[in-house]
Amino acid sequence: MTISMLVNKFKERNPDWKDIIVIMADKDMVERDVLTEKMPGADIQICLFHVMRSLRREVSTDKLGISAGERDMSLEFLTKIAHACSEEEYQGFYDEFTNSVPRCVMEYLKKIG
Repeated sequence: MTISMLVNKFKERNPDWKDIIVIMADKDMVERDVLTEKMPGADIQICLFHVMRSLRREVSTDKLGISAGERDMSLEFLTKIAHACSEEEYQGFYDEFTNSVPRCVMEYLKKIG
């Protein structure tokens, strides 16, 4: 059974499927593409684990031309932002992040975001 068939069966058996607004999916692009096509009203998200793992791979000294210290600082801020307990805490970390990290890190995040 393919993911497409599975989603079709889910929709057949769940008449309120149109009310779904968020779907947590794997990082697999095929899966996400199928969900986007089959569930057009839902926002497809990937889990925090996969987001952080991707950021650790992409925010690198080689790929962005930053120092090891800049990389560590950027990832530390991103971890704090991701785990913020409130809107206020999030905004404080985000403001500090945008004022502290190298421009290329911000440009990368805007590009993927």
